[in-house]
Amino acid sequence: MTDECPSTLLVGSVFLPGPQGILLVKRSPGSFNEGQWEVPGGRLKKGENFQQMMEREMFEETNLVVTVSPPFMTSKGTILTDGPYSGLLYAPVYAIGTYIRGMLKLGKEHDDYVWMSYENMLGMKNLTSHTREAALDLRNELLLRAN
Repeated sequence: MTDECPSTLLVGSVFLPGPQGILLVKRSPGSFNEGQWEVPGGRLKKGENFQQMMEREMFEETNLVVTVSPPFMTSKGTILTDGPYSGLLYAPVYAIGTYIRGMLKLGKEHDDYVWMSYENMLGMKNLTSHTREAALDLRNELLLRAN
């Protein structure tokens, strides 16, 4: 075992288009980015690939079974300056998911959800910056799937 900590935080998030728009979840009080809206996602665990991680995180956070497939998109990474991951390179990866089954039920990290149109999502003041950047990168694909 080593005392070294990882220098990169690899995370993945899933944009899930539905009939009422894209699924957004709101961070619970006391959590990292509390009160901010984002798409479901989380950290890559040892032994997982990005597809497995995104599908697992979507289920853990929403109780929904989805499938994701390439292309996986990356957004610009940043060095985190506060919170539990301060000092780490934040490297986000995104994909668009397809609903398979399940009833939406939030996990403990989130306290609200909403299905929102692409345009309204981008107009939100409390949308996390990484979700906004990824939505802009995925614009054409998201708009195509939402219609």
